[in-house]
Amino acid sequence: MSTDSGHFPKHGQGKRRTLLAAMFILLLFSMGLTQAGEVVIIAHPGTDARTFSRNTARLLFSQKRNRWKNGQPVHVYVLEDDHPVHREFSRRILKLYPRQLRRIWDIRTYSGTGQAPRTVYSVREMLEQVASQPGAIGYAPKDQIDGRVKVIEVK
Repeated sequence: MSTDSGHFPKHGQGKRRTLLAAMFILLLFSMGLTQAGEVVIIAHPGTDARTFSRNTARLLFSQKRNRWKNGQPVHVYVLEDDHPVHREFSRRILKLYPRQLRRIWDIRTYSGTGQAPRTVYSVREMLEQVASQPGAIGYAPKDQIDGRVKVIEVK
């Protein structure tokens, strides 16, 4: 007569399942990071800027600076907070966590001193919006940039 009721894993199977689950989660996490690739700031091709300091990038994307040097309004486009490209952009370029950026936008919106940037839902839409809106700024993976937008270097 067997003592195995079929409800519990045999000795060692639970550890293997845990290990496999952990490996699967790590795989998914790494795919999210590599999906973003190298992220760069993009702008409408008519924008005069070619380089920014990190501080200038933070001011523009936090919407604390809302005009270009020539007086033209800045139109900021961002991806959703949980999008891998947005997370990569926030962390690598702005050196902020996405939640910190969201908090800045929320405070400015609710205090009446500003508004949140326009949210787009794909890199393709980001490229289309930035290319078609004078004064627009956004970000995208470098390997997906085409001639419709200008890349802004952060120094």
